[in-house]
Amino acid sequence: MQIIAIKIYQYDSPIKGEPYKMSNTVLDRFDSTIVEIITNNDITGFGETCPVGPVYQPQHALGARAALQEMGPHLIGLNPLLIQNVYDVMDCSLNGHNYAKAAIDTALWDICGKFYGARVCDLLGGAVQESVPSYYSIGVCPVDEAIETAKRKQNEGYGRIQLKVGGRPVEEDIA
Repeated sequence: MQIIAIKIYQYDSPIKGEPYKMSNTVLDRFDSTIVEIITNNDITGFGETCPVGPVYQPQHALGARAALQEMGPHLIGLNPLLIQNVYDVMDCSLNGHNYAKAAIDTALWDICGKFYGARVCDLLGGAVQESVPSYYSIGVCPVDEAIETAKRKQNEGYGRIQLKVGGRPVEEDIA
């Protein structure tokens, strides 16, 4: 089996409800990058990388797409089932950019799962639990609003709450 094409797509993933406010930006969507790896066996794998805006961490969506465009040509002709080999070629063709490489990684495992007729979690050693705990992130907002949102989300079943700080007086963050 060989990789014959890698396609890169941009997708705007809308944020449900109010825009998400962090200390120095407001987001109403996430700029997501989807990778499609096509093989000569008519098996296609998909992966995604979705950094949280351009100012949350150094990683950002345009950088992911640029990194994928840089690495992609080096991966054509490789066997996607030999994942470590693909990792090595990615590392030789581009230093760093693990957030972009993660989309390739996910697509490779998707191909392996389809090829072997197995769930990816089983290929990686098996599921150890039936569900994955999630969290709800509360953006920068007035203290009373954050408290009400936290209570509402806990009642909805979120066991973990993340609060954003900054972009307002430090006394409000402390409260």
